[in-house]
Amino acid sequence: MRRMRAECQRWSDNHSRKPTSRYDPSLTDKQARAYYDAFINPKTRAWKIENGLDSLRDWLVDEMGYYTDEEVDERYGIDVSI
Repeated sequence: MRRMRAECQRWSDNHSRKPTSRYDPSLTDKQARAYYDAFINPKTRAWKIENGLDSLRDWLVDEMGYYTDEEVDERYGIDVSI
């Protein structure tokens, strides 16, 4: 877990430009895993619109409550409820 959290912090320091993508060391283990899956894990990250939207939605909606499903749909132009 410590290694994963260090990767999250590094990614955030190097790439995050918005509060919704900034890593916070006080996240729970579950939240840190969701962050890792949304932004870092090569199998699940949202590196382009065709990949990773489930993990990104989990982070933005389920874990952090930054957006609603509808707001994610509007922001990314896809129907996340499918």
